[in-house]
Amino acid sequence: MAELDIVISEIIEYGCSEDKETCWLKCRLDDGNLVAFWEEVLTGNDRNIASIRHQRLPVRVSILDPEECVPTAHEKREWKLHLSIPSNVQILIDSEF
Repeated sequence: MAELDIVISEIIEYGCSEDKETCWLKCRLDDGNLVAFWEEVLTGNDRNIASIRHQRLPVRVSILDPEECVPTAHEKREWKLHLSIPSNVQILIDSEF
């Protein structure tokens, strides 16, 4: 599948699990859908979350491996997610759109 472009219009929540192993950034898209970006703290791979948190909104984000971002049944039910973006999926940010 080709890359997928989304437009983030609002950051809803930034948080970390109680054991501090996983952190997330939950966002609302311009079409009203919800997405979450994930990081595993032990790997130190937080570039996606850090990059988005420092942008002026709205911002366009290209997801390079969207087939890796299908939310689980639990994420759909509990978090109402349209996309669930793990830390290993590369994103590109276009703040000039």
